[in-house]
Amino acid sequence: MGQHYNGNGRDIHKRGLHVEVKPAHNPEQALRNLDSALKTLKRRVVQEGLIRDMRRKEFAETKGQVSRKKRQDAIRRSKKRNRTPA
Repeated sequence: MGQHYNGNGRDIHKRGLHVEVKPAHNPEQALRNLDSALKTLKRRVVQEGLIRDMRRKEFAETKGQVSRKKRQDAIRRSKKRNRTPA
């Protein structure tokens, strides 16, 4: 999964998120490897949209609530686009 990954995040359960931590002889290098692995894991979680999906699925929404939210988002985007720069 490179920088230009365009997946929709639905295949996450099939392959999982794996981040490799390379072994190191000195503790400073091991700590850097671990920090790098954590940074990579966080980036992949964001790219897959896992947190967004978890928050979205936390509470059940009716069909009307979903469409109302989409409409409000569209209105917000259009207002933002039509604003004049100050």
